Amino acid sequence: MNAESTQLQQAQLAAIMGPDQAPFETLISNLMSSSNEQRSQAESIFNLLKQTDPNSLALKLAHLLSSSPHHEARAMSTVLLRKQLTRDDSFIWPQLSDATRSAVKNILLSSIQREDSKSISKKLCDTISELASSLLPERQWPEILPFMFQCVSSDSPKLQESAFLIFSQLAQYIGDTLIPFIVDLHTVFLNVLNNSSNPDVKIAALSAVINFVQCLTSSNDRDRFQDLLPAMMRTLMDALNSGQEATAQEALELMIELAGTEPRFLRRQIVDVVGYMLQIAEAENFEEGTRHLAVEFVITLAEARERAPGMMRKLPQFIDRLFSILMKMLVDVEDDPAWHSAQAEDEDAGETSNYSVGQECLDRLAIALGGNTIVPVASVQLQAYFGAPDWQKHHAALIALAQIAEGCSKVVPAWLSCLPIKGDLIEAKVVHEQLCTMVERSDRELLGPNNQYLPKIVAVFAEVLCAGKDLATEQTSSRMINLLRQLQQTLPPSTLASTWSSLQPQQQLALQSILSS
Repeated sequence: MNAESTQLQQAQLAAIMGPDQAPFETLISNLMSSSNEQRSQAESIFNLLKQTDPNSLALKLAHLLSSSPHHEARAMSTVLLRKQLTRDDSFIWPQLSDATRSAVKNILLSSIQREDSKSISKKLCDTISELASSLLPERQWPEILPFMFQCVSSDSPKLQESAFLIFSQLAQYIGDTLIPFIVDLHTVFLNVLNNSSNPDVKIAALSAVINFVQCLTSSNDRDRFQDLLPAMMRTLMDALNSGQEATAQEALELMIELAGTEPRFLRRQIVDVVGYMLQIAEAENFEEGTRHLAVEFVITLAEARERAPGMMRKLPQFIDRLFSILMKMLVDVEDDPAWHSAQAEDEDAGETSNYSVGQECLDRLAIALGGNTIVPVASVQLQAYFGAPDWQKHHAALIALAQIAEGCSKVVPAWLSCLPIKGDLIEAKVVHEQLCTMVERSDRELLGPNNQYLPKIVAVFAEVLCAGKDLATEQTSSRMINLLRQLQQTLPPSTLASTWSSLQPQQQLALQSILSS
């Protein structure tokens, strides 16, 4: 760089760092520019300021986020300041003077009180949480926790929500630092969840409770918060009933995390909590995503058998309801007349998100609960589905049997007895492909002890292959042939002979012809 360019750059930096805020705000605006050249130039200047004058840069960002009349400038400066205060390659805090550090902390706390934009307030909470997580363990921000307790006790819903959002993040980052305040936090959480009329405040408090409970290592400390569960569930239901589904979905995701990591925390209130979740899953006026999250919560709880053994098995009435919900999801398939004359195969055709979630969750439920629990429930409900006149219910029952069979050997004979499917050619292709996949995995439940069910499986393969393209796609037929060839090579001669002799003579001849071609 020549002398003239250096002088020009220095003059530019001096203007940006000068008393007039406009040049610095222009720089921040250029960092968001759609022009690559303009944005690249702004990034170079910003990085140069960071290297040469981090104190001025931090103060400029802090002043901009607190005083700019422009929403985008306040939002961008808040995000940029957070990046500079995050413990990674951009961390500039150690380079700042004590005066700058003090000014930045004060500006952040005053800004959170003045900011009217909800989205920027949340960004400020992120920035404060990031900095506090670095400073609190080293006792370098003594004002922050008293400030937060003052906020949650104030009459301002905005300040209450901000404080709980910060508590929630601190519980994730540095939960140990908050444990000495466990009594005060319990009192604050209980009071807000029971008495606040503001749904945003209550959802923020719910998030803080869940994150704080997960950071507690002592079961006695966790148990102290169990009396909050009724109010936590009421908060979730209130948010849903007031149309705040996006917010409620965030809370449901946190509840799922809690069910997976600390299921025993829920044990005393398990009947009420699971009841609420199934109520959400059954409510057709809620979004599919909301209902799926409620189902995921109950499935996650069922799977947490190592941390809370047998907890869900003690609730047979809920297992019946959950199974019913999942079966209704499997009925949600779409029938398109064009399929019947389609030339190309699409194995996912007609599948909805309900169908996919129901399929996955039935598999997981059967594995989590085992045959003794799931078979009595399944046998009653599937009988009604098989007896129904509409093809969707018949299809759902077959798919359900297949999914349960993957985790529960007791239903394998019932499922195999329904095969091959001949009445509905679309359904046949789906189910026979699923059978093929399970054999390829050498599924123990499917094959049975000592390959007990292998003759039936080979007989099904034989019927499907003899039917040509009617009962299976070309790809599935090819997979079946490969599997039969593998069995010929790997099975003991006595097992192979026994399996072959169980086939009808015409099936034996057909398979010999197919396998020798």
